[in-house]
Amino acid sequence: MRDTLSRPGTSLAEWALRVGGMLAALALSALILLAIGASPLDAFGLIINGAFGSSARLAYVLTAWAPVLLCAAGLLVTFAAGLWNIGIEGQVVLGAIFATGVLRWLQPSLPPALTLIAAALERRWAARCGGC
Repeated sequence: MRDTLSRPGTSLAEWALRVGGMLAALALSALILLAIGASPLDAFGLIINGAFGSSARLAYVLTAWAPVLLCAAGLLVTFAAGLWNIGIEGQVVLGAIFATGVLRWLQPSLPPALTLIAAALERRWAARCGGC
């Protein structure tokens, strides 16, 4: 029996379940591609090449991945607290919009350091209240 404070997901059965789930998703995707007349190997090759085919493509993937990772990290905190938060993507977008507005409004009148601090504070406020 595992201790309740140990890290979850370390047993062989849990890893086998995760790998099995990924293989099942790939198999289902391949079946759908075959049903529409496309080659699964060609499709998966295009996906891999599109994401990792060059350093510019990899940089684009990482750029798009960073906000998603931040959303997931925020959801981990709320789910661990037993709360639901289904609007996190909208909060990130509204926070970016408000921070850009603050930057454009304050840029001519404040020094750059104060402008960035004001934008960061605005971003935190918008994310906390859900864009209210």
